[in-house]
Amino acid sequence: MGTILLALTSLTIALAYEPFAYACRFMPAGRRRERVAMVALAAMDRFVACARTYIGMRLRYERAGFDAPERCIVVSNHQSLLDIPVLMHYFRKERRLLFVAKKELGYGIPLISSVLKVGGHALIDRGGSPTKAMRELGAFARRSGAAGFWPAVFPEGTRSKDGSIGAFHAAGLRRIADLAPAPLLVVAVDGGYKATKLSSLLSGSVGFEYRVKALGLVELVPGKKGAQDALEAARSLIAGQLEAWRAEA
Repeated sequence: MGTILLALTSLTIALAYEPFAYACRFMPAGRRRERVAMVALAAMDRFVACARTYIGMRLRYERAGFDAPERCIVVSNHQSLLDIPVLMHYFRKERRLLFVAKKELGYGIPLISSVLKVGGHALIDRGGSPTKAMRELGAFARRSGAAGFWPAVFPEGTRSKDGSIGAFHAAGLRRIADLAPAPLLVVAVDGGYKATKLSSLLSGSVGFEYRVKALGLVELVPGKKGAQDALEAARSLIAGQLEAWRAEA
């Protein structure tokens, strides 16, 4: 019953905030990105409260005790569609995040599609032209270089269905770093994959903890090898944190 209530409430929240996100498209670019991010965060606050009540979702935000620089590229593992709003929520006091996401998310999803399209995020057609994808990433790098914004990427390229961490791919990151060089801010997320399990959703027994932790900075040396080395270091940090969290259970 809780799952059904959450689904209905989430849809109501999305539809209620959708007009505000859509209206942002008529604002100047800088104000548009800031304003649509504020709409997304306001909706996220309400979703979190409902998820806590209806399915027992608990957000646990942790910090590793370091100072983030003015410019960085957020790199995270990927487990759920919820990772995007949750990470936006996690960093709300530091910066607004602009994400690289698959093109399909820009259509048909109340509020989320509008936030991604209007807010300056990069929507990449993974089956399309590599040249077009690189051009879009270039434009994204320039947008995310504006004051108050950080670019964010999921180097796995797709969501993990079981919480395991996949291979990290460097092509997209290299394109962004070439135009907006910055160190990597490595973030681990865990628990989101549990919200995508059909058996749990149908049984109404989803209750889970969604954990997020910024682990530290990794320097990014220009060039192909530099990007690969930085991502390998980031992946190692995330894998170690996932292992530590699961050892606590």
